[in-house]
Amino acid sequence: MMRSLFAGVSGLQSHQTRMDVIGNNIANVNTVGYKAGRVTFADTLYQTIRSASAPTATRGGTNPVQVGLGVRVASIDIIHTAGSPQPTGLQTDLAMNGNGFFVLKEGEQLLFTRAGVFDLDEAGWLVSKATGLRVAGWNAVEGVVDTNQPIEEIRVPIGQTIPARATTEAVFEGNLDAEAGVPVGHVVRMVRTVTVGTYDHVVTFEFTKTSDTTWTVTAVDENGEPLDVDVGGVSPAELVFDERGRLTTSGALQVTVGGSTVPVIDAGDLADEVAAVLPENPRVLTTVDVVDSLGVRHRVIIEFEKTAENTWAWSAVDENGNYLDIDGFGAYDPADPASSRPVLRFTSDGRLAPGSEIAAITLNPGTGAEPVVFTPDFAGVSQYGQPSQVGNRSQNGYAAGTLEEIRFDSAGVITGVFSNGLTRALAQLAVATFSNNGGLVRAGDTAFEASRNSGLPQIGAAGTGDRGTVTPGALEMSNVDLSEEFTSMIITQRGFQANSRIITTSDEMLQELVNMKR
Repeated sequence: MMRSLFAGVSGLQSHQTRMDVIGNNIANVNTVGYKAGRVTFADTLYQTIRSASAPTATRGGTNPVQVGLGVRVASIDIIHTAGSPQPTGLQTDLAMNGNGFFVLKEGEQLLFTRAGVFDLDEAGWLVSKATGLRVAGWNAVEGVVDTNQPIEEIRVPIGQTIPARATTEAVFEGNLDAEAGVPVGHVVRMVRTVTVGTYDHVVTFEFTKTSDTTWTVTAVDENGEPLDVDVGGVSPAELVFDERGRLTTSGALQVTVGGSTVPVIDAGDLADEVAAVLPENPRVLTTVDVVDSLGVRHRVIIEFEKTAENTWAWSAVDENGNYLDIDGFGAYDPADPASSRPVLRFTSDGRLAPGSEIAAITLNPGTGAEPVVFTPDFAGVSQYGQPSQVGNRSQNGYAAGTLEEIRFDSAGVITGVFSNGLTRALAQLAVATFSNNGGLVRAGDTAFEASRNSGLPQIGAAGTGDRGTVTPGALEMSNVDLSEEFTSMIITQRGFQANSRIITTSDEMLQELVNMKR
């Protein structure tokens, strides 16, 4: 009978422990990042009254006879299922979406939590609001985060400034129209009056484009009769240009009319007169704002001009209309026949050919800054039969800037937004996982410590391995299920009542035994 008393006592104690855990769960129903606990029971020792016996030739075997001595708490487990994320709108509030824990540091001790209620303190340390413990991860160096380095306490450099950086590269992309320029077969007419003796002849010259670099010249008199034309004594007359659009033919343009050969354009004036008569190829313009060493922006215009089939000459002009120096070519001067421009060559399938001439452009800003020397990148420029449209995709210069805002992303990267529009990585949060989350030890303030049975923390970046991602502007709520807790409370209460009845009934039985003496 005494055994039943102690069994009832053990039942009361075990159910009281279970009620304590249920009460703690309900108390933390709104605790950020809290993980519910669960109690499991196991029976305890048994008193063997009779052991089991084996069968004999004449009798069967008998089973053991045992009396149990009560119940005990077998385990108090931590349920590590994820809680629901609740948006808060605060960038420094972080929720873990998936497996893993945020890492907190107190000296050399590491704590682990799912409660991402973080903020920056006065010195710029990223800390837990609940405890002031600093959040661990990797600080960036010149905008680069190296997650192979040991973790350290994250510090955001409040008020950080970045110096200006001069442009050294500008990237362009788009298309140059393969059908641009004066088409082959285009005719230009020029009417001149030619005097032979005392008689004036009205001569009409026709310049017909026969290739990207050649125009033929013919002439008729006022009656429409063909006349002989030559250039420098060469007939039939042709005007030949090089790939940069410069006239290579020399000599005077002459016509034979009225029995005499008369020069119409002198040899010295041929290039200028032809330039005035023949149409120029259309130019394609695009702009890029480059930055000097003081952070001042300057507009540069890039000009493209088709000079031959699959060939475009290019030049650079500042905002005042002055051509800029291009390494190896100098500053282009359209009035100087000896002036040259670099060219872009395209393959027959519209891609930029390896033989294209790409060189650095030099701009003297005139602001006390150093000259801006930058190289254009035309790898993204094509030549297809579509309208010309070339734009500047990016350039790597920027003005000085001050840190104005920080943002978090799903990988836990803290990005700084500066007043010059530049964004730069400042740090990255560390995320820890364990072989056995259930082996973690509660350390208070919704934090855990590693134990012998949890395994060592596997620390890395969010989104790598089996680590979850980070949700900025949200917090993970408690995973306590109130309906389940209240149901467990009822079951626990009934179990406690039943065990108390064991004690009272055993007491009544002892009372009856004592009363037998009367």
